[in-house]
Amino acid sequence: MNSLIADHSGEVAELCRLYQVERLDLFGSAASGEFHPESSDLDFIVAYRPDADPDPWFSKHLELQAALVRVFDRPVDLVIDQPFRNPYFAKAVAEIRTSLYTAQGQQVPARHS
Repeated sequence: MNSLIADHSGEVAELCRLYQVERLDLFGSAASGEFHPESSDLDFIVAYRPDADPDPWFSKHLELQAALVRVFDRPVDLVIDQPFRNPYFAKAVAEIRTSLYTAQGQQVPARHS
């Protein structure tokens, strides 16, 4: 796992609890090992708890994205966990998707690469 992610795993877990996240996964360059500290953004897939307050759901999603930007001090893409329409993109994501947080297990132990 990217050291930037590992260094902030506690903050990420706290945000996940605050925003009623069921699961947060990393994908993209930070998960594939092609991360460039000077230019790469971070890509996350989020699934919210089924009992999460849906009102106002979208503003909470944007707040979580903004909070992750503050934590990591870089652009963040936050994608809702749902089937991807593009099968090539779905396959590429599935191959590198790395779990960072699950509500049942709390914080997923960091793996350093």
